[in-house]
Amino acid sequence: MKSGSRKWLYLPIETKVRELDAKLLLAFHAISQGYHVVIGEHWMVEQAAEKLPLGIFLAKGYSKGYGRRVVENVGRYHHKIVELDEEGFFIPDAPKYISRRMRKEHIRRLAHVCCWGEHQKNILTKAYPHMEKSCTITGNPRFDLLNDTYKELYASDVEDIQADFGSYILINTRFTFYNPIGGVRENVHLPEMEKIKRLCHAFIHLAQTLSRACPGKNIIFRPHPGESLDVYKEAFKGFHNIHIHRERSVIHWILGAEAVIHNGCTTGIEGVVLRKPVIAYQPVIHSSGMMDFPDRLSIHAFTENEVVNILRHAEKPELPDGFFHYYSHPALPSACTAILKVLNNQHVSPAPVPSLKRLRFVKDRREKMKRLFPSLTTEEIVRFYSGLNKITNKNLSYHIHPLADRLYLLEGL
Repeated sequence: MKSGSRKWLYLPIETKVRELDAKLLLAFHAISQGYHVVIGEHWMVEQAAEKLPLGIFLAKGYSKGYGRRVVENVGRYHHKIVELDEEGFFIPDAPKYISRRMRKEHIRRLAHVCCWGEHQKNILTKAYPHMEKSCTITGNPRFDLLNDTYKELYASDVEDIQADFGSYILINTRFTFYNPIGGVRENVHLPEMEKIKRLCHAFIHLAQTLSRACPGKNIIFRPHPGESLDVYKEAFKGFHNIHIHRERSVIHWILGAEAVIHNGCTTGIEGVVLRKPVIAYQPVIHSSGMMDFPDRLSIHAFTENEVVNILRHAEKPELPDGFFHYYSHPALPSACTAILKVLNNQHVSPAPVPSLKRLRFVKDRREKMKRLFPSLTTEEIVRFYSGLNKITNKNLSYHIHPLADRLYLLEGL
């Protein structure tokens, strides 16, 4: 093997506040096992995969049109594509999941699929029996970060948040279908749109009600990264204890919160895992009567008065046994360990770092990407890894090569 030759791993990120910390954690462990890691905004990593050595591209799961473009482009350069679908935790409609995110032409381009738990793997192998050996239950590094081991990573920021806001209630939303970055979609008349519109306005009204009912407490209103802020800024004018924030990862905000309120959102699961009182506010009920899994884990409230009463008497929850059908059981290795085992079994040749001086990348100027992934600095990576070195006692030595805006090569020393 040439000096400095290592396997290459490409880690694309679409939504910074949701994915960055987990991908940095995986990269940290990959570097310690001898990988060169390219990490950054999704399209920038795709460009890097065209210019840098053959390796493994960890796809994040996609809708069919977007997914076809990504896997065709990456596959053209003969990278092995392993997928860990960010939407694979809870799948309420298996046929729709297969048709929208795991079509046959997409599956055949994947070398392997890392699954959140038995639920996702069972759906995939029922649709594609031949995938039994190419699906592995690994969990997701996002949930590794919820372990007590990593709480120290967030301690300083949580102290800063609590110094600014004191005791607060965290409200998370997921209303991008009605309120995307471009603004609310008032002229689309679909049953699902009407439901999400009603939920959006119900959550706005709930925040206003809590503001009046709890004048001495702050309300942190955290919209989904894909939502416009305009409707919320207008609604909360004059409500001095409601604050709209979505910077930092949600873990920071959950750890500092007195309680978490959501509707069908993964942040509700993260809140339960972190042992926070979590309320699923359900002013609009599914026509089927079925609850999303995050709601089933939570305390149910159907009216604003019920939310207020629950907040007065909320207790820390316990995880139900059914949780582990959807997520890798804690007796298994960490998600990072399990994923790296899958990656280590992919046959790709090691390669050294080529000359980086002549690499040129097209800057991503899309407005959507500016909101989903506004920036990434060397200092952010160094701070996160300094915390990991302290926690893990690995004393990992590494070098950070800035390649372009929001794009880095991480190399172990």
